[in-house]
Amino acid sequence: MRKFALLFIAALLLMAGVAAPAFAGNPWTDNTALITGGIVADNTLSTAVTLPKNVSRIGIFVPTITSAAISLKVSPDGVTYDDLFCFSNGTNTVLWATAAGTGGMYVEVPCNMFLWKYVKVLAGAAQAADRYFQIVGVEDPPTASR
Repeated sequence: MRKFALLFIAALLLMAGVAAPAFAGNPWTDNTALITGGIVADNTLSTAVTLPKNVSRIGIFVPTITSAAISLKVSPDGVTYDDLFCFSNGTNTVLWATAAGTGGMYVEVPCNMFLWKYVKVLAGAAQAADRYFQIVGVEDPPTASR
């Protein structure tokens, strides 16, 4: 019986060690775990969403939408918004956008977002109804070199 108890405890410790790295980079858990930007019917641009500090990557849940490509407008000051460009392979600058579709999916934005404080979701076509996009992010893990 004692042998099985020790094996059970060892298995729990092993599972905890395996599961812990999956949480590295902590999703937003302080204050705001989920922020939502909406596109009002007959429009293509959402309201502004403020990103917390130290967020380097974001993901977007795209609800069912009128068929359109989804991209982002970004701003450092909340006044002037530009299309989101990001580096590909460290050399080429490309505009980030999804392929046209009807949503119902989660997409990860491959660009570093730490330069931007505000984002707006841009649909490539006017939406037939109000749409709400859920934006989640991952904080940069602290490093010794910072």
